[in-house]
Amino acid sequence: MTEDLTQYTKEELSLRVFNEECLYLQRHHIGFIKILYEYYKFTQEQRKVLIEDLKADLNEINKPLLIK
Repeated sequence: MTEDLTQYTKEELSLRVFNEECLYLQRHHIGFIKILYEYYKFTQEQRKVLIEDLKADLNEINKPLLIK
């Protein structure tokens, strides 16, 4: 059974991914969005926000560490 997130804000899907450990740990795996469709019903706008947040997160992860 899928949980309907369409009634919530455009940030709801991203909030779920970044705040639920099981989703957070899988967030950069290939096919992750497909997995989300098994658990949630969400809007294209919610999906778009999540993808933007995932890209920003990946850029942050890949930043070189500046050690002084």
